Parts: sequence; structure tokens; C-alpha cells
Amino acid sequence: MTPVIYGIRTDMVNTIFNEFSNNIVSLDGGAATNPTLYGFYNNHMDDMYLKLYYNVFLISGPPTGNSSTYPCYFANKSSMDFKTIFLPI
Repeated sequence: MTPVIYGIRTDMVNTIFNEFSNNIVSLDGGAATNPTLYGFYNNHMDDMYLKLYYNVFLISGPPTGNSSTYPCYFANKSSMDFKTIFLPI
């Protein structure tokens, strides 16, 4: 089984305007084989307006053959306003 690790996930957000600010998210797959890492994951509403302000996403870990890393993932038509830092370590 491949582990899936989320930093901030918006699946259950039911409002159109959302702000995520002043967060520090650090993700590492550790000793897992082929983990999937999502720094910010949005898969809820179409036409959602998201503000990501002053967040830091740190994603680290050894590279593996089939692992997937997504600093910012959107599965719908959301609008975004970014003032955020995504850092690979």
C-alpha cells in the first residue's frame, strides 16, 4: 500500500471564499516506499476562490522511482491568489 500524505486539504470546505494564511507545513515521506505527498490539496468545489497568503511548504525525502510530489494540487476550476513559498529540500 502506498502512503498518501497531505499538508492542507480542502475536500470538506463548503464556502466559495477561503483564505489559508500563516501556516508552515513540512512533509517527508520518511522510510515509506513510493509515498505521494501533497503540500496543498484542493479537490472540493468548482469556482472556489482561494487565497494562500504567507504559507511555507517544505517537502523533503529521498527520491524513489515511483513517488509523486505535488506542492500545490488542484482537481477543479478554483481561482487563486498566491503569496506563498513552496520549497523542496
